[in-house]
Amino acid sequence: MLFVCVAGVISVADPSLLDRETQPTLSLRLIATDGGVNAMNSVLFITVDLDDINDNAPYFVGTPYSTNIAEVMITLDCSSGMKLFKMCMFSPTSATLILFTMSPTL
Repeated sequence: MLFVCVAGVISVADPSLLDRETQPTLSLRLIATDGGVNAMNSVLFITVDLDDINDNAPYFVGTPYSTNIAEVMITLDCSSGMKLFKMCMFSPTSATLILFTMSPTL
């Protein structure tokens, strides 16, 4: 059971089961029944849209990356912003800005 309803308050029974990337929208049907002899009920349909949180790390596609560069190319082209190679990154969490940092590993 994902949700519980007690005294008209709907709560999440197990938050670990909520995952926007798997299921961004949930549909609930809430039935209220009175205690009368000829019990009457009413039905309410509820749509829950899950907000995204940054819960998945981005990853590089096609790793490892490597390239070869001649020393003379580095000397001549370094000031002009020479491109070494293009890499592809994917973030399962949508609308997330991906920042790249680079540090030498010697």
